[in-house]
Amino acid sequence: MTPNLRQHYFCKVGGVVEGPFNLIELAAQLRYARISGDTPLSLDGATEWRPFSAWPEFTSAQEIPIEEIAAHLEAKEHGQVSKQSPVKSGAPWGLLVGVLICLAVMVGVIAYATQDDTNAHKGLFAQIEAALGLRSGPTPVHKVPGR
Repeated sequence: MTPNLRQHYFCKVGGVVEGPFNLIELAAQLRYARISGDTPLSLDGATEWRPFSAWPEFTSAQEIPIEEIAAHLEAKEHGQVSKQSPVKSGAPWGLLVGVLICLAVMVGVIAYATQDDTNAHKGLFAQIEAALGLRSGPTPVHKVPGR
């Protein structure tokens, strides 16, 4: 039996809502008596609460072998994601990184394309810096040929 790990549930334990849990995690909670058949359960995104024993998943959770529960919990503890578990989207961070890379490439291309112009205008830049007081020392003098 392969439990559906895409569906998530919330439990009310001692008046506190806990979760989300997938079916194997519910089985672990049940196996270690953290919850029982009387524990109110709700599907992720739903508003209806029913005792766990009223759900068809209750029987399935009781039949999951302890070895499968232990392997799932160990994999979860080590950050390994099961193939059936939901994948959280990294889109916002991926999008941000993509935009930053594009900007860096554009700045690099602009810098490379204007490199010759910058070198040709170094004398002009030096004069502007001196006029603004950003550079100490004499302004370079350009001699005009024939004078």
